[in-house]
Amino acid sequence: MRSFTSSSKGAWAVRLFLFVAGLLLLDQMVSRIARASAPADFKAAVDAKSGFEPARRFDVWILGDSLAADAFVPEVIERETGLSTFNWGVYASSPVEWELLLRDLDARAPFPRLIVLGANPQMLRKAPGAGPYTREFVRSPALRAELTGLSLLEDDLGAAFASGRSRLLARSALLGLFGRGSKTRVHPRPPDNGYLANTRVLPPTAHPRAMNLGADPRRRRLNTSALRAIKAACQRHGAVLVIAEPPTSARERPMLEGSVAERTAYSKVLDHLANDLFRPNPKEFGDGDFFDGIHLVDPASRRFSEAFSKWLLQSDAWPLPQAGP
Repeated sequence: MRSFTSSSKGAWAVRLFLFVAGLLLLDQMVSRIARASAPADFKAAVDAKSGFEPARRFDVWILGDSLAADAFVPEVIERETGLSTFNWGVYASSPVEWELLLRDLDARAPFPRLIVLGANPQMLRKAPGAGPYTREFVRSPALRAELTGLSLLEDDLGAAFASGRSRLLARSALLGLFGRGSKTRVHPRPPDNGYLANTRVLPPTAHPRAMNLGADPRRRRLNTSALRAIKAACQRHGAVLVIAEPPTSARERPMLEGSVAERTAYSKVLDHLANDLFRPNPKEFGDGDFFDGIHLVDPASRRFSEAFSKWLLQSDAWPLPQAGP
């Protein structure tokens, strides 16, 4: 009887192992299918950062979400200031993800002389770790695991699995099959140090009307803490931190700004982070300057980058400190 019990336990252990192994294999297969069928926008946004050379010391790194990714043109900034620039703006990302990405970059590349934070009023309300793109650029397994943990904090249990993390890609692919994936950008040129030019302007009827940006105090606290950690990293490396706020259309701005309390919290965070804030005149950007009322298209991005560069040359941050060892 004892021998039978031991063999039964062994058989169940083997079956359990095979079952778990099968689930993990299926998980990876579904994830690969989703990634293979990812929309062109996703592939282009990921490929835009592939030109980063860890051995090269850039003078400037841009951090931020999609507004920063679409607004800062490295070619223009380098032409106007002489500063080599890489745009690390990541679509659908939160400040928590920017700080995590900065830690990953710091471990494998020389820290820049200047960090430009592309701020916007919605950043404190974003779900930490929810973006599908940041994981594509983080190399450290420990930090990738931290991203998964952040998603689980948002009760996103699917984030524990590769297929769950790829589900947004599968959803976009399915929408494309049914003719509903037409809100993609048009990229006329190859990437420029992380920046991907877009020239398409959507009609107002195609603009986003709602975003998952609840006024969650925990999200605000985590994102604020991450922004302070970015400032602390700059101080450790003797780098300068400046804030620049890409414009949005007058039609969409109220959606991003949120309530009075949220705008007040946003202003307080900006005051704490840096003395220098570049905020262009919104009247200089009309509806035709935006892809969807929120993200700048290439000609407007170049105007914004020129204006930012001229402001930087006249700001208290200039001249920049020399690069460290």
